[in-house]
Amino acid sequence: MDKTIRLLLKVKKDLGKYKPGEEIIAVCDENGTPFSSVLRRYLADAKIDGCIEVIEDSREKQISKPGRKSKSEQKPTQQNENDK
Repeated sequence: MDKTIRLLLKVKKDLGKYKPGEEIIAVCDENGTPFSSVLRRYLADAKIDGCIEVIEDSREKQISKPGRKSKSEQKPTQQNENDK
């Protein structure tokens, strides 16, 4: 299966379905092209008029699953605290 990435987008102008300030998660192919044809058009327009801003790209930072903590976020164990 091809690798997919996620883009976190922030809407800056009223786009009908999407309102200013709204955040959208766009599922994309490995090149960063959204699977949704509507979001592809909005991103193409954003190059001209800035209607959407890319806030986060999962290629730069892994988006963790809700409820799961990465190793850096986990609390140290009681034994590790005593060793310090």
